[in-house]
Amino acid sequence: MIKNCLKSFLDRPCRHFSWSDGFIMSIFALRITPGDMEYKIFKPEYLLSITGGDRETMAEIAGIFFNQVPEFLNDMKSLLNQEKYYELGLLAHKAKGSVTVLGMDEAAIMLKEFELLAKAGEQKEKYEEFIARFKADTDTVMAEVNDYLSKNI
Repeated sequence: MIKNCLKSFLDRPCRHFSWSDGFIMSIFALRITPGDMEYKIFKPEYLLSITGGDRETMAEIAGIFFNQVPEFLNDMKSLLNQEKYYELGLLAHKAKGSVTVLGMDEAAIMLKEFELLAKAGEQKEKYEEFIARFKADTDTVMAEVNDYLSKNI
């Protein structure tokens, strides 16, 4: 029975998604073996659990995340320059929710600290470092997600 279920899952037709960064991702039936892959930040298991392994949903979530990251970074820098620290904390909270979907546990913890400090207007000297780390982690995870999706089609 398990073999028949797996075979029907693997025999699903192809669907194309166009993402805003200009490339077209062909999503075929995913051959999901998260234990075989090691990524520095991305945790495929969490994305698989919230999507039920549905390849279309996984691609949509990745596309939304890829669109959000530049907006988050731009807004974080802008709010920091404007010294709108409470709003910066609110944005860190929003970003925390997005990174959690991709299993970015350490980034979520860092963003929680950023959120609390910014809302309180404390330790302002750390804010640029938080933003730089968010950028580095999201750059890494986007590459890892692309790799994961490309290897599992």
